Amino acid sequence: MDFFKAIKTVALLIDPDDGNILDANDAALRFYGYTLQEIRSLNIADINTLSQTAITAEMQRAKEGSCDCFFFRHRLANGEIRNVEVWSGPAEYHGKLALYSIIHDITARITAETMLCESEERYRALVENSDDVISRFDRQLRYLYVNPAGARLTGKQPQEFIGKTQREMGFPSDLCDFSEAVMHEAFATGQSSRHEFNLTYMVTIQHRS
Repeated sequence: MDFFKAIKTVALLIDPDDGNILDANDAALRFYGYTLQEIRSLNIADINTLSQTAITAEMQRAKEGSCDCFFFRHRLANGEIRNVEVWSGPAEYHGKLALYSIIHDITARITAETMLCESEERYRALVENSDDVISRFDRQLRYLYVNPAGARLTGKQPQEFIGKTQREMGFPSDLCDFSEAVMHEAFATGQSSRHEFNLTYMVTIQHRS
């Protein structure tokens, strides 16, 4: 087990029968905040926030080799909870079967992903409820998205825009000429810009049977 002690990544050895922690490397002691004697007196249930039943089931999966990557929440000695990615599988320890666990702290990644998701949700709500027309286009100037304000202006449903150009939507040619020039410039330079266009008319024809 010299390799186990030498690796820089957080690592534990666990008894698959009862969940007792058999050994830990120096990186694990620093990460969890325990001495070697203290961590050897713990059960994995003292660290993993899952229920004992769930922990037992996950250890069985690791023991059988049916799954080797897990995502858990681990409790440190100071009570702090960290999100971790754990790679685990069977290993021999003093002639007996044990489970090795290589642990990566992914708390920062999870926090960033959560913040990004929340930011996207706020942006989506802002766009969906805006009175301004907001659209997205691909490089062929086809609609990828149009918000409800754009749909209301034309009397069409948002899904009717997707995959079509403004010309295919029947918009005035002067509007199309202006928009195409602006969008080609944006794609070419990668820079944002501000432009104004006076839309003097927009004809909406509705057919009723």
